[in-house]
Amino acid sequence: MKLDYRLSGLDSQFPGEPGQVHGAAFKKLMGQSFDAKRFVASGFARQNGQWKFNSASLETHVPGCWDGKRFMNSVEQQHVQTAVTQWINSGIQNHQT
Repeated sequence: MKLDYRLSGLDSQFPGEPGQVHGAAFKKLMGQSFDAKRFVASGFARQNGQWKFNSASLETHVPGCWDGKRFMNSVEQQHVQTAVTQWINSGIQNHQT
């Protein structure tokens, strides 16, 4: 089942942001819209208990920071999995590397 992001109100809070969720989440967190020439970001999701590490809306185009792929690299994936799992299990949101 795909979550309809319109049910969360993100579409009305952040109209015109890229993608279905990641662009609006970026704006809510950072206070500004994602700009592929200024920011390096990655998107992920947990859907039906499965990790998904891709985001077309957060592809960066900063020279030296983008490999041309929309998938998160394995180092980022490991840190995201550790941080989110810690948050789910403990309620603590800050992951120390």
